Amino acid sequence: MLSPAVRRLLLCSLGWAALAQPAAFGIGTLEDEIEVRLVTLDVLVSRADGEPVLGLERDSFELLRDGLPVAITTFVPPRPDPGSTRESGGPGSEARGLTLVVYVDFAFLQPGQLEEVVADIQRFLQQEVGPGARFLLLSANQSLEIDHGLAESPDPLTVRLGDLAPKLGRSRVATEYRQIVREIENALGARGRRSGRIRDALPSLLRDRISSLAADAYRQIEQSVVHLERTITLLEGLPGRREMILVSGTPPLHVATGLHESWRRAFGRGSSYAAAGSPDGGGVGAGTGRGDDSVTLGLTTFDDLPSELIAAEPSPLIERAVRRAALAGVRIHTLELHSTAPAGALLDSAVSGDLSAAVGMAGVSTHPAADQGVESRDALRRLSTGTSGRSLVAGPRLAAQLAALGRDLRSSYLLGFIDSDEQGGEHELEARLAHVADDLEVRHVRSYRTRSVDQVAAAATISALLLGRGDNRLDVIVEVEQATAARDGTIRVPITVRVPLANLALAAERRSHTGRLSIFSTAGGVATRPVPVGKSVLPVRLPNRDLLTALGRLVEYSFELAVPADAERLAVGVRDDLAQITATVVHDL
Repeated sequence: MLSPAVRRLLLCSLGWAALAQPAAFGIGTLEDEIEVRLVTLDVLVSRADGEPVLGLERDSFELLRDGLPVAITTFVPPRPDPGSTRESGGPGSEARGLTLVVYVDFAFLQPGQLEEVVADIQRFLQQEVGPGARFLLLSANQSLEIDHGLAESPDPLTVRLGDLAPKLGRSRVATEYRQIVREIENALGARGRRSGRIRDALPSLLRDRISSLAADAYRQIEQSVVHLERTITLLEGLPGRREMILVSGTPPLHVATGLHESWRRAFGRGSSYAAAGSPDGGGVGAGTGRGDDSVTLGLTTFDDLPSELIAAEPSPLIERAVRRAALAGVRIHTLELHSTAPAGALLDSAVSGDLSAAVGMAGVSTHPAADQGVESRDALRRLSTGTSGRSLVAGPRLAAQLAALGRDLRSSYLLGFIDSDEQGGEHELEARLAHVADDLEVRHVRSYRTRSVDQVAAAATISALLLGRGDNRLDVIVEVEQATAARDGTIRVPITVRVPLANLALAAERRSHTGRLSIFSTAGGVATRPVPVGKSVLPVRLPNRDLLTALGRLVEYSFELAVPADAERLAVGVRDDLAQITATVVHDL
């Protein structure tokens, strides 16, 4: 590639017009493309007490890809002082730019919980992150919202964060859980005063409601994972480090299986409820001889976990989100807000106390997460540990936990290597110390996916689309004309892209100077799924005789983009294939 001085001398502009429909985006569409992929990895080294270890050199580390050593070609040490900045320049300088997103998932929060931690989060953003970072605030309830776009300062985010509040009350899962618990309690309290038929039918109805609750809890967690994955997609195309603080309550991973266990102990074979209605204690309805499944039900079959509860097991959703974040290079730090706080308690203590006395120590607990024990809390912890993040818990020590996170953000080492994979596969990474030290811990994301330059540019275009903000490094001009409706329900949007040729790199040939642009396009928004990214290739050839006369002219390319009728905006990415610089532009529809 030409030096900047030569580029300024030789680059000029050229009028170029074309009309085409972008081809579907794919890997390896450029036959003469030569790609050099620099894979960067943020590595934290800490002592047993959590204090970061500084002063290590390149030779202090070993880097393995799929178990085989690779040469560390890039090494940038940390600068832990919040008032200092890293030196600019060098192969890894751009990768040091930090984008920090605060993401609040209201699905599992109760009114008043967020307000309890806002001050600590605000203080962290203003005092612990350090200069040079970019900040983003998102929240999800029924839909994903960008509450504040990318900002160079945390101040506007801290103000907006203070204004956030749940838009809904308790979730249906929490409300239904409490109602089921109370009805089990009422059934036990009135077991001697109900007719046999009512006594026989009630456990069946409660069993069906537990199964329905399992499906509702699954859908709620699935929706939260979808919002989280879309946030990861939004971050994936941004340059540098991407870190997320996920603020959430405890997901009800096994809420229905916990109720199932309580139901089994309350109504199943050998329970006091069954004994009160059956001389042989064989279960509700045993020995009636009616053969009516809605009454006799064969309730001992519910002693085993029902298939519908097994099918609604949401743990794989959490694992899917962990894998998505790790492969995208997004580190997640989880901040769990306890559901046991007075403002967020899901059940009155009296309900729990009365019921536990009736069915024993294994009775129904005070809120949906409690029957899950460590497993439920591990849902959030898995998101953080699976991406080398921190697990934070609301409470008196939250400020200290956030301060430790701040030290992590300022104390990571950047290791980089050249990836030789041309197939776009997934790989395992391990960074370790050259000299083993038992009292030191090394943390980093353990996997990554090789991405072609096309995939990187497509991800940048989608990020711009979702954020509603581009990064126009090449001074690209995008003009959109009046759209027309198509028979398939989409709309056709005519688009013209113009690029100053003086901003592009050209390679000198015998009789001309040549370059090439790759143009990426998509449409959609935060609330709508982006359409597949389209790609077009535009060769640029400038005869040597026109070098001095073509200054001030533009490269121009026109095409039509089919977009959904409800698309919020469209995004265009333009990559200078020689300079490997991508610009993105967003246009609201």
